[in-house]
Amino acid sequence: MSASSTRWTLVVSSQTDRAVRAFLAAAGAGAMGDISLFVEDAVKAFLADAARKAAIKRRTGMDADHFDRALSQVRQWAKLRRGR
Repeated sequence: MSASSTRWTLVVSSQTDRAVRAFLAAAGAGAMGDISLFVEDAVKAFLADAARKAAIKRRTGMDADHFDRALSQVRQWAKLRRGR
């Protein structure tokens, strides 16, 4: 977390709370602040994914999922071509 922080108050379901705490415990985390780090990382990942999807849509006019499927097909084709 950066030196400058903002305090958030979050409300999540009990199921989400248990799942996050179990995940952190299994990963060896559980210290004070680990949930905050988890939320910060999740938010950053979500924002990066949203920016990636918006950039794909803007540059290609395609939905990101459609673009990813097309890219996967191109990779498979190239892999088969190299194997010949």
